[in-house]
Amino acid sequence: DDASGPPPGSQATPMSFACGTTGVEDELQRRITETRGSTTSVGMWHTHPNMPATPSAVDHRGMRQILSEGGAPRRALMLIVGTRRDGDQLSATLFEQRMQQGETEVVHAPTETVLIAPAA
Repeated sequence: DDASGPPPGSQATPMSFACGTTGVEDELQRRITETRGSTTSVGMWHTHPNMPATPSAVDHRGMRQILSEGGAPRRALMLIVGTRRDGDQLSATLFEQRMQQGETEVVHAPTETVLIAPAA
């Protein structure tokens, strides 16, 4: 399988990224159909250049929005590659939709971060 790039409508600057949503559902359905259901989306990935690979407040809001939409998966994984002085990092955070006292709530497991390329 593979990772897709940013969807149409995404906006990137050296300091921020706003992920577009145009065509995302169509692309997911195409992949599911093409693989006869053996492939689906597991989540999202992006980079934090010159920043730790820790999910930001914007990342948390985005995952809450994604998991709260109709037809959304119950769980989604967020992978982030970040850069710090000691080297490049990869973090993984699992977000999950849960029912709490009759309300849908999005919670996340603790973020796991590993150093993937020590600084030279």
